[in-house]
Amino acid sequence: MSNCCICSEPIEKQLAPDGTVAWDKGHNPAPVMDGDGDRCCGQCDATVVLAERLRRAVNSAVAMRAPRGLRSKPFIDDGTTEPPGAPLEDE
Repeated sequence: MSNCCICSEPIEKQLAPDGTVAWDKGHNPAPVMDGDGDRCCGQCDATVVLAERLRRAVNSAVAMRAPRGLRSKPFIDDGTTEPPGAPLEDE
Protein backbone atom coordinates (compact mmCIF):
# COMPACT_ATOMS: atom_id res chain seq x y z
CA MET A 1 0.00 0.00 0.00
CA SER A 2 1.30 3.44 -0.88
CA ASN A 3 0.86 6.76 0.88
CA CYS A 4 -0.76 9.99 -0.31
CA CYS A 5 1.74 12.43 -1.81
CA ILE A 6 -0.14 15.35 -0.20
CA CYS A 7 -1.01 14.26 3.36
CA SER A 8 1.19 11.13 3.66
CA GLU A 9 -1.75 9.02 4.92
CA PRO A 10 -2.26 5.54 3.41
CA ILE A 11 -4.22 5.47 0.15
CA GLU A 12 -7.49 3.64 0.72
CA LYS A 13 -8.64 0.71 -1.35
CA GLN A 14 -11.79 1.14 -3.40
CA LEU A 15 -14.01 -1.93 -3.25
CA ALA A 16 -16.29 -3.39 -5.89
CA PRO A 17 -19.89 -4.26 -4.92
CA ASP A 18 -18.82 -7.86 -4.27
CA GLY A 19 -16.20 -6.70 -1.75
CA THR A 20 -13.12 -7.33 -3.89
CA VAL A 21 -10.51 -4.61 -4.34
CA ALA A 22 -11.39 -2.73 -7.53
CA TRP A 23 -8.66 -0.07 -7.28
CA ASP A 24 -5.86 0.66 -4.85
CA LYS A 25 -3.71 3.14 -6.79
CA GLY A 26 -5.30 6.36 -5.49
CA HIS A 27 -6.12 9.49 -7.49
CA ASN A 28 -4.26 11.78 -9.87
CA PRO A 29 -2.99 14.72 -7.76
CA ALA A 30 -2.26 17.09 -10.66
CA PRO A 31 -1.99 20.07 -10.63
CA VAL A 32 -1.16 20.09 -6.89
CA MET A 33 1.61 17.50 -7.27
CA ASP A 34 2.99 16.50 -10.64
CA GLY A 35 5.81 14.03 -10.08
CA ASP A 36 6.15 10.66 -11.73
CA GLY A 37 4.12 8.14 -9.77
CA ASP A 38 2.50 10.70 -7.45
CA ARG A 39 -0.91 9.56 -6.22
CA CYS A 40 -3.23 10.99 -3.59
CA CYS A 41 -5.93 9.68 -1.26
CA GLY A 42 -9.64 10.26 -1.81
CA GLN A 43 -9.84 12.91 0.91
CA CYS A 44 -7.08 15.04 -0.62
CA ASP A 45 -8.52 14.51 -4.10
CA ALA A 46 -11.91 15.80 -2.95
CA THR A 47 -10.67 18.73 -0.89
CA VAL A 48 -7.27 19.87 -2.14
CA VAL A 49 -6.95 18.74 -5.76
CA LEU A 50 -10.51 19.49 -6.84
CA ALA A 51 -10.38 22.94 -5.21
CA GLU A 52 -7.18 23.77 -7.10
CA ARG A 53 -8.60 22.56 -10.42
CA LEU A 54 -11.73 24.67 -9.91
CA ARG A 55 -9.67 27.73 -8.91
CA ARG A 56 -7.61 27.41 -12.08
CA ALA A 57 -10.71 26.93 -14.25
CA VAL A 58 -12.31 30.07 -12.84
CA ASN A 59 -9.12 32.08 -13.28
CA SER A 60 -8.86 30.86 -16.86
CA ALA A 61 -12.47 31.82 -17.59
CA VAL A 62 -11.95 35.27 -16.09
CA ALA A 63 -8.82 35.78 -18.18
CA MET A 64 -10.79 34.95 -21.34
CA ARG A 65 -13.40 37.70 -20.76
CA ALA A 66 -13.61 40.63 -23.14
CA PRO A 67 -11.17 43.45 -22.39
CA ARG A 68 -12.56 46.12 -20.09
CA GLY A 69 -12.15 48.80 -22.75
CA LEU A 70 -15.02 47.41 -24.86
CA ARG A 71 -18.36 49.05 -24.16
CA SER A 72 -21.84 48.47 -25.46
CA LYS A 73 -24.91 50.67 -25.85
CA PRO A 74 -27.45 50.42 -23.07
CA PHE A 75 -30.75 48.88 -24.10
CA ILE A 76 -33.39 51.52 -24.72
CA ASP A 77 -36.66 50.42 -26.27
CA ASP A 78 -36.84 53.21 -28.82
CA GLY A 79 -38.38 51.16 -31.60
CA THR A 80 -35.17 50.76 -33.59
CA THR A 81 -34.06 47.42 -34.95
CA GLU A 82 -30.58 47.68 -33.44
CA PRO A 83 -30.02 44.78 -31.02
CA PRO A 84 -29.37 45.47 -27.35
CA GLY A 85 -25.70 45.57 -26.45
CA ALA A 86 -24.58 46.62 -29.95
CA PRO A 87 -21.08 48.11 -29.98
CA LEU A 88 -20.73 51.86 -29.78
CA GLU A 89 -19.81 53.60 -33.00
CA ASP A 90 -16.39 55.24 -33.19
CA GLU A 91 -16.55 58.74 -31.76
